[in-house]
Amino acid sequence: GAHKVSVRSHYKAWRSQEEFENVSPDFVTVVGAAPSDFRRFQTRNQFRIGPSREILFNYNWYRNNLNGQLTDTSKTQSPEAGLRWLGLFNRPSLTVDTKLRYRETWHTSAATPKYTSVGEVLSLSDRFGDINGDIQYEHRNEKRGSTQKDSRNIVGINLAGFWRWDQAVFR
Repeated sequence: GAHKVSVRSHYKAWRSQEEFENVSPDFVTVVGAAPSDFRRFQTRNQFRIGPSREILFNYNWYRNNLNGQLTDTSKTQSPEAGLRWLGLFNRPSLTVDTKLRYRETWHTSAATPKYTSVGEVLSLSDRFGDINGDIQYEHRNEKRGSTQKDSRNIVGINLAGFWRWDQAVFR
């Protein structure tokens, strides 16, 4: 079977969201699109330290091959910490995040037993009327095994529009 539990909590300046998901190896969906055979835990936390700043702490943990039938088992953990500034330059919807992201993945196969990455992330999001947009930059240092090292610069841009049906129809 597949089980997912989500909990959201809020206490004074603290907000938190936790998710636990467990999908058994024999789970099959109607169209076969969902992954099976994994367990995942995720927590996302924000602590407000003033009217326009928050401390962020997120953590993800993942494991597959629950019954040990696959040739490779992977386990991943990914802590992330950062700061968020809200409502900069008198724009209530303008948000800037800066985060340090660490990711470590272990494999039981001998080909690539361990993968680690450390990334510095800077993101900016804002809303202009019905358009919501964000841009994210990440500099990531990666290491596979004991010798293979790589450095990447990643940029992502997202735009989304929000229109109500009665606004989209000509009158």
